[in-house]
Amino acid sequence: MTEDERGDFWYAYDTLPGFALIQDPRSPRPVIQQFQNEGANNRTYFFGSDRRGWLWRGTPDGAYAADLEQARQGQWLHLNRVDGLPAVDTNQNSFFEDSDGSIWFGAENSVIHLFPPDDLLHPNYAPSVFVSAFSLNRGQAEMADLVHQIKRGTDVVAHIGSLQFDRRNALRVRYRLLPEQSSWITQRELDIHLGKLRSGAHTLEVQAQLGSGPWSAMTAKSFSILKPIWLS
Repeated sequence: MTEDERGDFWYAYDTLPGFALIQDPRSPRPVIQQFQNEGANNRTYFFGSDRRGWLWRGTPDGAYAADLEQARQGQWLHLNRVDGLPAVDTNQNSFFEDSDGSIWFGAENSVIHLFPPDDLLHPNYAPSVFVSAFSLNRGQAEMADLVHQIKRGTDVVAHIGSLQFDRRNALRVRYRLLPEQSSWITQRELDIHLGKLRSGAHTLEVQAQLGSGPWSAMTAKSFSILKPIWLS
């Protein structure tokens, strides 16, 4: 368990895959809010609160970090091997904050020393993404620059690429397909299932975001769906 900067307690259960926020713990009637860990049977092995007011949570699949508002909304930043951790199965009660603000914790047979940047939880820049390839009728991916015309009735999947590895788990994209779709659809997966499209010209527009950071500049790819032979 740990106490946050508001005086509330975060308490992890020993055998259950969840944890609780205990608000007003010193009052006669504290308020308890329950949370479920991400993943199947994913226990919490440590809780920590640092001088920034951030919360840290260790689990079998890596460490999670959040500020108080994010934690109360269940929006934790997941750090694992993609972010450079040499091990992810964290050790019980191993969290320690050093005098310089760096974070230490144990995972498997490793001791991890982390220097969190000030914008770790609220990135101040946008990641870059691009339309990398298309898969047609669940076949092998074809480079996007080589795809210009697609047969009508083809099931289309667009693959989005990104060289963003820092905080990769916080990466998400939003897209729209013009002219028929003017509103944005947001998702975490980098594969966009467009389905079977009508004949004519289409433009796929994509943007990316890290956590609650700004959206990136828009990238776009245009292609056309051929008319059936009896209409051409």
